[in-house]
Amino acid sequence: MGSLCAASEIAAGDSLAAVMEVLGPPPGEVAVGSRTLLYYERGRVELWDGKVVAADLISPQEADARRIKRQQAAELARKADEERRAQLKLKGRALLEKKLSDPAFLASPAGRRAAFWENFMRDYPDVPVQAEYAAALAEQRMDEAAQRAEEERAWQMTELQRQVDQAEQRAYEAEARSSYASSYAYNPIFIVPAPQPQPACETAVHQTPVFVNSRPHYRHDDRARGHRLSNRRVVSPPAVHRRLPSRAKPLSALPRVDQWPKVSTPLLDQHKRRR
Repeated sequence: MGSLCAASEIAAGDSLAAVMEVLGPPPGEVAVGSRTLLYYERGRVELWDGKVVAADLISPQEADARRIKRQQAAELARKADEERRAQLKLKGRALLEKKLSDPAFLASPAGRRAAFWENFMRDYPDVPVQAEYAAALAEQRMDEAAQRAEEERAWQMTELQRQVDQAEQRAYEAEARSSYASSYAYNPIFIVPAPQPQPACETAVHQTPVFVNSRPHYRHDDRARGHRLSNRRVVSPPAVHRRLPSRAKPLSALPRVDQWPKVSTPLLDQHKRRR
């Protein structure tokens, strides 16, 4: 449980009040049930039910020597820290002058310079660069605002172009529907009459009607809107030659016009059906 000090400053069985009177208030105290521990610079005192049962204390002279030793160690640490900070400050000033005289660094983006000054303040706290950091940060914010405005304008132009494309597509579809519907419109057909019959002594030639489309034909073509096709002209079929008898007959013996053989073609039949 420990040993009592030889100086008999604290004796076993002393009360807490007696300990306080000799050593003063303890810097640290721990109480667990009936057990109490008092911590002093010189050592520790243990009490049970308010009575001293053990004390581990050093002499005042030894305590003073330890205190002086700790103070000296702290002083050495403080001086070493001051020397380190002085060296760091010199290094930071040299780096600051180098960066401020570097054209490439000064012409770099504001965001990069702001990040550099932020790291500089953390690495060299004794070198003031708050003004440089604030200027770079303000310039970075202005650049970001300009970039956002440019992106907004680009988005507006893209949206406007999309709307124009949609309008052109709607107009194209409407024109295509109108052109497609007009292709079903009726186109008049003109019939070219056959020439008068030839004399009996000559070879008779029966010509078939020639149908001519009076206007050009349009049709819908996705690959080229409004493409005009060439006029569709129906070419007359080859002339039909009828061999006459070897011996010529008078004109009165020739058949009348209403007795001529009927000539039928697909286009003529189609025209008759339409009429």
